[in-house]
Amino acid sequence: MRIAAVVALWVLVHQSARAQGSADPVARHRAAYQLIEGNLKRYQYAQASREKLHLEQRSLEGGELEAYCDGSELKKIFTEDDGETFTGTTSFYYDHDSLLFVFIRNGIGHMSTSGDPYPKRTEWKEERLYFADGKLIRWLGNQNKPHDVSDRASIRHGADIRADGDRYHDLMAGCKPTPSSGEPVVDEDLAYQLADVRSTSEATDRALPSYRHVQGRTDAGTIDGYCDGKDLELLVLDYESTNNPGSDYAPAWRPR
Repeated sequence: MRIAAVVALWVLVHQSARAQGSADPVARHRAAYQLIEGNLKRYQYAQASREKLHLEQRSLEGGELEAYCDGSELKKIFTEDDGETFTGTTSFYYDHDSLLFVFIRNGIGHMSTSGDPYPKRTEWKEERLYFADGKLIRWLGNQNKPHDVSDRASIRHGADIRADGDRYHDLMAGCKPTPSSGEPVVDEDLAYQLADVRSTSEATDRALPSYRHVQGRTDAGTIDGYCDGKDLELLVLDYESTNNPGSDYAPAWRPR
């Protein structure tokens, strides 16, 4: 009877564990994350600049990659990109050299009349991406907002992040930085550069009601200009042609 009770208890615990595992597909990811973060101090550490790795074009202001290894096995890579109004950090976590989890944190600072070229980051956005067998299985956006991982945008985003994780893994494998061969790789998605553009565009939209508005007419339609003092911030071209109706918005970018 005692043996039967022990066997029954083992079966019950085993079934419960299986049920919990199936109910939470990222339980393994959380456990691995906690284990890696808890052992960072004892892991082997290596650091390499983007310039050394031929990745300098991936960042607006240079940057470095930091790697943590348990023996020859890569566990974590931390990257940082810094620009005038944008700071982005990404942490890649690996299990048996396979990408498991990615945490992204991006900060945006808005230009002000003070003229500070590096404004304080006042807006922060976070992402968490979970991978299994090379596939994105969960994507939590800012404020843990879930995304549908089956739609095209999620699949593309997951593929882009995984490509970065795989490339960084190859460059920092075994915590032995190895520069890529050939010419430096150009960032295809231009994510960090576009973040600066979006930040400036959003700041212009918010300030639009306070700008001085002027309007002119041409044979093709009207031109609306919006000025901040003597600086032209935005041009809106409104076509009246029947062959090509519509509007064009042209932010007036100024070199800094």
